[in-house]
Amino acid sequence: MTDFRLRKAWMVHVDGYDAPEIEFGPNAGKIRRRVQLYFDHDVAFSAIHVRRCQSADVQLPVPDALALSLSIQERDALLHAHGSTCGDVNKAGYRDYFFTRRDDLTLCALETKGLMRAAGQSALAEAGDVYFITTDDGKRVADSLTPEYNP
Repeated sequence: MTDFRLRKAWMVHVDGYDAPEIEFGPNAGKIRRRVQLYFDHDVAFSAIHVRRCQSADVQLPVPDALALSLSIQERDALLHAHGSTCGDVNKAGYRDYFFTRRDDLTLCALETKGLMRAAGQSALAEAGDVYFITTDDGKRVADSLTPEYNP
């Protein structure tokens, strides 16, 4: 068993268009279909060329016991704070905070587990609102829970 999950990279070139681009997906067929949908079926399937590009693969950690012990709400909140729910999993980690009430049960549970920490409140915030910041352990767990590919 490997100690990582693999986000497979593919080099995509479409006849009549500029330079090839890297796309991530589980197999060439899904990549070709996504590209065809992007062009709104204006490009023939045979004009889309997809080749594996292992040098651009991304290795993601596997979830550990702590990650697997989180409730669905805790998991969702941690992934949101990490930026893993923005619609593009390649952007996971672009943020590290969650703004909510200081007494939010889900975020307080993540704080107790050492995955988030409460920080100061914004000058524009209402009383009781704070930023919960992802800790290093929280980032590690969030990376391990981030899906390999976009939904």
